[in-house]
Amino acid sequence: MNNWLKNLSDDTFISDINLAGTHNSCAYFVNFRYITQCQNKPIKEQLNMGIRFLDIRLEKDGNTLKAVHSIMDCYKDKKKNSVILLTDILADCESFLKENPSEFIIVSVKKDDGKSDNDTSDEFFKEISESSELWYLKNSIPRLSEARGKLILFNRFADNKKSEFYNDSCWGLNACEWDHSGIVTDSSYSILNFRETNSDKTTETLVLQDKYKMDSKPKWEKAILPALNSDFSKKDVVLNFFSAAKVYRSPKSASKYILKKFNDIPLQKNKKIGWIILDYPTEEAVKKIIYTNF
Repeated sequence: MNNWLKNLSDDTFISDINLAGTHNSCAYFVNFRYITQCQNKPIKEQLNMGIRFLDIRLEKDGNTLKAVHSIMDCYKDKKKNSVILLTDILADCESFLKENPSEFIIVSVKKDDGKSDNDTSDEFFKEISESSELWYLKNSIPRLSEARGKLILFNRFADNKKSEFYNDSCWGLNACEWDHSGIVTDSSYSILNFRETNSDKTTETLVLQDKYKMDSKPKWEKAILPALNSDFSKKDVVLNFFSAAKVYRSPKSASKYILKKFNDIPLQKNKKIGWIILDYPTEEAVKKIIYTNF
């Protein structure tokens, strides 16, 4: 599944592609793993199994950025001798895209720990500037023809930077309206907006189901399933997070329950279900999502 996008038309907006992503994509070797581990495969393996959305949480550490899950560092191996740096993540992504130029990778970035969104975003843009040709940085939804071979920035840094540098040509898809509250509302999902970088003008719609502060059964019945069964407009970006966790239930056990439910239901071909973001993705679940596009 390393090059499945090659079979889709160049005219397709990426928002109209049903794809699988990972939640806390780097959280596979972490401390207190019962409550903090969300994945069991490193980035390169995720990409090769068909994942096309990465959820990257960062902390500024000196003059570099490291991957974290909340206050927990993410490590390269079980021995936990070395933390995962942003440069490590980008090297894996660049290598994958060189081998599979028909593909794209959506990279969602946010500050998960540290003092300042501004410091973190400044360091982020400094680090990617050396490979700017690899990125799609516009604050607009691209078609596949523009996206192939690119990292697409999905920007969750707090949008309080109004300098000339940060504008709609280089800030990425501006999803700064999305906070980290768990988005608990009466409806199964929330309607948010992408906005122009230096104004409050709405550009596109972001449909978000991110109710992670739930146990697995109500999460499936009251959030995930209603979003899967809803009808969405063309170009709406739809994010349906399957992640759930309570103190007494780990992300791993919640994922096991939710993915079983997901694998048991039929999905309609060519129906827009959006970007499905998973903990502990299985090949069965990822293929099921991908095959809805054909």
